[in-house]
Amino acid sequence: GDTYQLFTSGTGITGNLTSVTQSGFAGDTTFVQTSNEWSAIVNTDQYYKLTFNQNSGVLSVLVVPEPSTYAMVGFGVVALISTRYLRRRKIGS
Repeated sequence: GDTYQLFTSGTGITGNLTSVTQSGFAGDTTFVQTSNEWSAIVNTDQYYKLTFNQNSGVLSVLVVPEPSTYAMVGFGVVALISTRYLRRRKIGS
């Protein structure tokens, strides 16, 4: 994924954040806080996981594959295993 340095620690920013919201990227998204990290899932044509660390000022953007992608990978693995099984069985006959 990509990371963006929004600010550096020690640049005069003090205190704790009470909320984090992004605007303009698939509408407005409110982040959920877990300790010093804030995270949100954004659904456009793809799923994106946004993670913001309030201590370091780093925003991470990760593309999350859709469930159908995992299904296609699973189908491919089953097809490869089946093909290998059938070839071994045919050779053994």
